Amino acid sequence: MCEFFSLQLDESTSVAGLAVLLVFVRYPFKMQTEELLMSEVLETYTTGDEIFKAIDQCIWKNDLEWSKCVDICSNGAAAMVGKVKGAVPKMKHAAGHVNSSHCVTHRHSLATRRLPQDLKVILDGAVKMINHVKSHPLQVYLLKFTTDDLGIDHFHLLLHTEVGKILARLFELKDELVVTFTVKLFIQQLTDVDWLLKLGYFSDLSEKLNETTTSLQGKGGAQLEKIKALQKIITFFTSVC
Repeated sequence: MCEFFSLQLDESTSVAGLAVLLVFVRYPFKMQTEELLMSEVLETYTTGDEIFKAIDQCIWKNDLEWSKCVDICSNGAAAMVGKVKGAVPKMKHAAGHVNSSHCVTHRHSLATRRLPQDLKVILDGAVKMINHVKSHPLQVYLLKFTTDDLGIDHFHLLLHTEVGKILARLFELKDELVVTFTVKLFIQQLTDVDWLLKLGYFSDLSEKLNETTTSLQGKGGAQLEKIKALQKIITFFTSVC
């Protein structure tokens, strides 16, 4: 039996539309060990009460003791950290003296949502272009026809993926989109040198942010060094902006 352990919680929606609760446990055993403690579908509600009940049952089923829990890491969702009905306060009450922390990758993702106005304009314009193509089958066909004729390996604009990859693909297909677009605003933006420079700048910066977020997930150390490296990258990007 371990002397103490910590938990990391995440509640997300699967591709099938099901609410899935994931709980990872970390404990000292020879070297630091991290394992998946539970993966369970919340069939009714995703409230703090239901989340706590599911985790509490798992704790007792695995012969663990709440008193040995020293830290609980979660995202900032109300169902997790709400002062009255959140799952984390209920777990802290059951465990007694225990710390709680906010997942660093969620903090990172939240921080990147606050964009300067000039970059937000670029992102909004890119999203409108992508939605326009995806919602018009003829536009998709024209783009495919154009890229096939030029021998380009891929023709699809990405949707619902990392911001950096979305913008990079849009920048890569800018010339083909100018040929196929009929919306004057889109053509003006894709032929505006200043707009394209900002699009490329934002694409590169977003890709670096995505790389850091991905590297902070899963097993492995050196998280502090990765954050410091990202700070240097951001300093460089702001100096050339």
